[in-house]
Amino acid sequence: MEEKQEHISSIDGPENKKSFSWQVDESLKGTLSPYTAIKICDTPKLLLDVGCSQFPMLYTQRHLRNAVKPMDRKEHQHGLTVEQIKKLPQLLEMPVMIFDSISKSDSLIVVTSEFDSKDNPILVSVKPNGKGRYEVEEINSNFVTSVYGRNNFADFFKRTVDKDCVLYANKEKSQGMFERWGEQYSELANTLDFDIIIHQSRNIVNGNFTKTLGRTASKSDQKEQKRVSVLDKLNTAKRVIEQSANESERKERSHSGRDERNR
Repeated sequence: MEEKQEHISSIDGPENKKSFSWQVDESLKGTLSPYTAIKICDTPKLLLDVGCSQFPMLYTQRHLRNAVKPMDRKEHQHGLTVEQIKKLPQLLEMPVMIFDSISKSDSLIVVTSEFDSKDNPILVSVKPNGKGRYEVEEINSNFVTSVYGRNNFADFFKRTVDKDCVLYANKEKSQGMFERWGEQYSELANTLDFDIIIHQSRNIVNGNFTKTLGRTASKSDQKEQKRVSVLDKLNTAKRVIEQSANESERKERSHSGRDERNR
């Protein structure tokens, strides 16, 4: 299947003072006040749908510098390009998937359609209902705490499904992502044939929980049936990943055995 490539460019022009693109450039030049965070955008609709409140999305200048420094996992440097960082407003608005974090109970993970230099999908970690200093005041924020490439993504996805932490998946983008990695993921890609908010975040503590699937008014039964169907498909996807990992392990043992006999 021919890979479908989606091109997202940063739409903020360099002359648009105070745009995210302008703030990134000024920060990296060292001309932005060190006492302010950078505003990426207002919270996009899909993040509101999974339970976030409408706050500005802020990002520290330190995290920005770490994101674009040469990759060094020990130093939390991620080797991304400045152009990739400038696409964040559009990437957050049009994500591949959204998860509750399985390692931080106060955070969400946004899976984007960008990839790092090692072909790992770029993820954005968001702490909802945080605080940040923007310009001269401290404000409420859905704070971006890291932007990074995630290695071993298939295993990470399986563990996220295990814990029922998948909140949203976009059919076309998620299928395209797994197809990118070859035939062994073709069945998994076919399983991800939904485009839906599965449930709202359990990592956000607020009152914005009126739209959860299967819990409202006259269409609740249909929504619950759809949600159950999606959860079944996610569990099928998990099994496909496990089978692929087991097959890879079996082949590796087989090759290792032949090498031993040929010595």
